[in-house]
Amino acid sequence: MTSSDLPQLTAALSSISGAANSGHAAQPSVHRRIWSIALPAIMANMTTVLPGLCDTAFIGRSGNAMEQAGVALGAAFTALTLWAFGFLRMGTTGVTAQANGAREIREMREALTWSLALGFGIGLALIMAAFPLAVFVLPLYGGPSQVQDYAAQYFHIRLIAAPFDLSLYAMMGWLIGMQRAGVMFALQFILNGLNIALCLLFVVYFDYGVTGVAAATAIAQTVTAFIGYAWTRGIALRLGPILPRATTFAFEMLGRLARINRDIFIRTLALMLVFNYFIHLSARQEEITLAANQILIGFLGLIANALDGFAQSAETLVGEAVGAKDRKRLSQALWANLAWSLGLAALLAVLLWPVGAFMLSTFSANAEVVAAAERVFPWVIVAPIVSVWCFLLDGVFIGATRGRELRDGMLVSAALGLVALQCAFWFDGNAGLWAALTLFFGIRALPLAFWYRRIPASLAS
Repeated sequence: MTSSDLPQLTAALSSISGAANSGHAAQPSVHRRIWSIALPAIMANMTTVLPGLCDTAFIGRSGNAMEQAGVALGAAFTALTLWAFGFLRMGTTGVTAQANGAREIREMREALTWSLALGFGIGLALIMAAFPLAVFVLPLYGGPSQVQDYAAQYFHIRLIAAPFDLSLYAMMGWLIGMQRAGVMFALQFILNGLNIALCLLFVVYFDYGVTGVAAATAIAQTVTAFIGYAWTRGIALRLGPILPRATTFAFEMLGRLARINRDIFIRTLALMLVFNYFIHLSARQEEITLAANQILIGFLGLIANALDGFAQSAETLVGEAVGAKDRKRLSQALWANLAWSLGLAALLAVLLWPVGAFMLSTFSANAEVVAAAERVFPWVIVAPIVSVWCFLLDGVFIGATRGRELRDGMLVSAALGLVALQCAFWFDGNAGLWAALTLFFGIRALPLAFWYRRIPASLAS
């Protein structure tokens, strides 16, 4: 993106303003389509953290601090292990959206079939890898031996459902690519409702403790995956008839998914390395500072989940435009989504400013922890404005299935981010860490903004 593109952003903002004041905006359909995807996506994103929070909350009723700490650690480790394969969601979205744009029914169905096969296969491999992961990786997170034991117990039970967790990733990506975000939200609602009901049954009624909360979440994921499969299969079958073709050609989609998923997997590992190094440097400080940073990371998660709604809308609409080889629709998808993203980012920053201190005090009764969080909270306030660019551009490149650029851009950004974190930590402690993390968000957008011109150029050729 260059300065010559600014008039298009101005036009998108004017279109939004016009839509607010008139029923005859320049591109009302574009904005309606964005919100039809982004709103349910935002609501679904906001609920993704609920299974882990639900487990921690229910086990907290026992009053056993060791059990609660073990479940918190086990839930975090499980989420980290599974999200390493988040490419199953992102890669599937881009490929499906492009097939949808080109109205290639066969490719839409094959994207679902092969993504489910990959997710289920990787999930089975994770079950077999559960023991070495619990023995060699989980202890790196530290904690008393009893906490580690509870965390390992939780992790082993939860990972039994890994094939269904990862199959849900694939289904969610396919639904976004098919512009069926409402179904995605419905699945997330079912998942959380089942999880809460089963936690009540296993923990409150039967008093199964750590085993109960882990089993409740694993069963909820499994049941939701079966429901999701029935829904997505029904949607796929209603797309219409297709002609049979040779098996050799049927593997083309698998190869395409493997390539984009490989690049996104490397990108995800690089991103996780930066955040893990941030947590590592936080842990090298006093416990008060570490506790404060954990609270603020939760705020960053909420910000990311909100902004990701428009990123997912961009994935869908950009992919559709690329599949249709339509440069005009590509430009509309980019600039309209960016305009709405900027509006939401500004709103989040404005809301965080006055209510930040109040919200922090609800997360900790320790005055020292709250004070430590308040000292660096201004960096959280500016985070939406700085990070909105990289989130939106991630969505654009995912929709265009430009995995190589996503991978290379993140590798460069991660290298600079790691250096910035270490130097800032030496120079200014925790305040330096947060300044460096904010800088990393900004750096992430730069290579993607520079390489964006490749996407419309590929359509022209």
